[in-house]
Amino acid sequence: MRVNIKDCMEYPKYSDEWFLNQYLKYGSVESALKNNGFALPISVAQFHRLVKERGIIKTIGRREVDLSEILYFFLKKALEPTLALQTVYWQMPANFRTSLSSLHRIYKRILDRKPTRSATALIIHPQNNADLVLVGRETQTRAFYGKHKGDISIPMSFSKRNEDPKTAILRVLQQEFSTKLAIERKLVDLLPSNPSPCVYLDILDVEVAAYEIFLPEKLADLKFCSSYKLTNHRFDSVDAFLKSDIPVRSGVIEILTGSGKCGSNLNRQLIKVAPNLKFAYDFEKYMQE
Repeated sequence: MRVNIKDCMEYPKYSDEWFLNQYLKYGSVESALKNNGFALPISVAQFHRLVKERGIIKTIGRREVDLSEILYFFLKKALEPTLALQTVYWQMPANFRTSLSSLHRIYKRILDRKPTRSATALIIHPQNNADLVLVGRETQTRAFYGKHKGDISIPMSFSKRNEDPKTAILRVLQQEFSTKLAIERKLVDLLPSNPSPCVYLDILDVEVAAYEIFLPEKLADLKFCSSYKLTNHRFDSVDAFLKSDIPVRSGVIEILTGSGKCGSNLNRQLIKVAPNLKFAYDFEKYMQE
């Protein structure tokens, strides 16, 4: 089934820029071809080569299971801790796809406190103004995953385990900050020379590393913001954001709270935070809708 997504940028059809925009729009070469009826004048190999040559970092997702499913599964397990995994498994919806053996492996990782998946979040400020943070609205609903269409979020996405932080940061910038600047290859200059996370957030067996990015004045203009995953970008006061009651993607409050504890010391210690239990009940609420 094709997905109808409105273009956030316009380029001459079948130009290199148009193909790159299609890739960022749908998340993979195969999805871009599928959603264009497999009728594009470019081969799969040529498309992959173009993406690589133009410096677009490929999307990373959970391979063995759907994160949304395991979040819901372990919410149920947490609410009924005495039940065996197999018992909880048989309570799952008919369309639940994750195998019981995969759930056993993930449960062991959680007990061993050894994350096996990675994600990257960006706390983006205008230059010389750490009191403001870039946020946007989610364009998709993945209720189990802790986000709803319209929820406020900071840019974040999955990463490869143990990959270069610069690559992970660039992927998030390309997908959730600016499609336009990604296609124009102007995001590399935003990468910190020696990126170091200020916050870690563990969600089940996924470890989220958050980095601070300061935009130079010429790129702090919201006209450069264009993304298929986040829209309506704006700079919010961190303090006001943390005190507001607007719907926020799970984990964002914890990340921003943790980054605030770091202070302005360049030699600050890494803050590791645990997700607020509220996010688990959010999943339960979404399941009822």
